[in-house]
Amino acid sequence: MIRRIIHIASPACLSVRCRQLVIRGEESDETVVPLEDVATIVIDHPQTSLTASVLGYCGEIGICVVHCGFDRMPSALSVPIVTNARSGYHLSEQLAVSIPNKKRLWALIVREKILAQSSVLALYGRDDDGLVGIADSVRSGDTDNAEWIAAAKYFRALLGDEFVRERGPKTLGINAWMNYGYAVIRALIARSIVSAGLHPSIGIWHDNGYNYFNLADDLIEPLRPLVDRIAYGMLVSGVRSEVLTVPMKRELVSVLTHEIRFRGMTQNMTHLADMYVLSLRAWYSHVADFSVPDVSGYIRSSFIPEYDPAYLCP
Repeated sequence: MIRRIIHIASPACLSVRCRQLVIRGEESDETVVPLEDVATIVIDHPQTSLTASVLGYCGEIGICVVHCGFDRMPSALSVPIVTNARSGYHLSEQLAVSIPNKKRLWALIVREKILAQSSVLALYGRDDDGLVGIADSVRSGDTDNAEWIAAAKYFRALLGDEFVRERGPKTLGINAWMNYGYAVIRALIARSIVSAGLHPSIGIWHDNGYNYFNLADDLIEPLRPLVDRIAYGMLVSGVRSEVLTVPMKRELVSVLTHEIRFRGMTQNMTHLADMYVLSLRAWYSHVADFSVPDVSGYIRSSFIPEYDPAYLCP
């Protein structure tokens, strides 16, 4: 079953009735959604209120809640903390992973990310500037900085020599579009990490002591080009908005509905995130190999998305 993504983009009040999420809008219209059908709630309007029972049930059922700030960009994340009875056992395995093994995992992640970036360039008819060769040469721990070199070539080939990748609350244009999409996928992965009984702050490569989601920032890397495909599709369709409109955000959130091959099966993004994290947990437990989703294969077989600028920027 594909679990739903709830995007709150206008003033609303959220409550729970009989394990159903009740959404009341400005004009007293009411929408009721079974909580068991929900994967993520994105609260994207400052005039949204919700009861404590909403957060309580979200934690119990395993629903991730993304909170957006006054700049309408994701600023906080609520994830369940008690969803796996063996979380202490899994934490011990996670802490026991050696540095050489982490380096090997990181090489797998970087390689797939670069291949996915190459696929985005191929989809839009751009020269990949040797990205496939860089992917094939990634060494354990990425000691040659292949990820950084590939990223510089990728964004230059896709967006031109003048493009500068930016992050932060005041970012505008396609940087803001990509940042929004990345934050949504990051939230989904964080939910899967906690549900699997792993600790999100203990990363494979990212190890910022002030970052609670180091592991999510590791695992998101091969998935970022999925957002790039949508964001660049909006750009080539003629969208020039410096800020994100509600229709643009909904297109970016739609990345969570993609279906991607993983271990021989096609999975929707919600299930894919769970299976992706579980493969890492199984590797920690020495019972199975770690697998990275075939994002490059999905992008190669997809189509160039087309958008109506008049609809996205009313």
